[in-house]
Amino acid sequence: MGRVIAVANDTSLTLVAAIPGGSPGGVAFTIIENAWIGVDVQTPQQVNTITSDVLLVMGGNASASNSGVTTYAGALPSTQTPLLVWLGTGGSGTGAFLSTQRTTPFGISGYSTNYRRVGSLIYDGTQIVPFSQTGISNERRYQFECAEAQEGTRILSNVTNTGWVTAVLSSLAPPTASVALLVLGAGISVSFYVRQRNVGDATASRPTLAQNPVTGSGQKFWTNVECPMDGAQCIDYALSIATASSAYMNGYKEYL
Repeated sequence: MGRVIAVANDTSLTLVAAIPGGSPGGVAFTIIENAWIGVDVQTPQQVNTITSDVLLVMGGNASASNSGVTTYAGALPSTQTPLLVWLGTGGSGTGAFLSTQRTTPFGISGYSTNYRRVGSLIYDGTQIVPFSQTGISNERRYQFECAEAQEGTRILSNVTNTGWVTAVLSSLAPPTASVALLVLGAGISVSFYVRQRNVGDATASRPTLAQNPVTGSGQKFWTNVECPMDGAQCIDYALSIATASSAYMNGYKEYL
């Protein structure tokens, strides 16, 4: 999935970054921002395409038929995803709102006279992932405050790739985030390299790394690093030798 930043004409558009996994085959479809709908009491589903004024195609079906039942737009997603936090004022006073939409809050009533995006959070489909927020002005730093390997924070598990491989972090970083806060666990005698996707020399060697000095038997060596992400919240990683290594994401930086 890629975010459109410019439409040149009826047949040409520009994405903020390459689609993770390469250009897709088959028929393209459009993911509409905030296109989660609730169908009666069923699990919310994401809208993939709108075929006509009366027909749309969802990412999944919760029943044999969703025809003729009550629906509502702007439902909370059923899978782990970032949500944007908004503060709004209006005839009903002042209130805070969550939305997958980063340009304007969606589905509010009585608070839309003035509004401002004030941050973000991660919703795991059931609850908000605990976090702390620091920063001043437009820069914000988030640290997840949850147990290791909980809330889907492990992004790599015992990988052995010695060439650059892409990791997609969009379930743990909103589209407004530019830097991932990572904990890298290098295997025995391994140097663990990370970079912004497709940036820099093709050689698997970078200054930002976790290096395990242990030889023979031993444990992973863990260290904290910061790594820039591209516009699709992707990074690349590589190892100096093919020895199992892992990584967690424990937060991110964003700019409001």
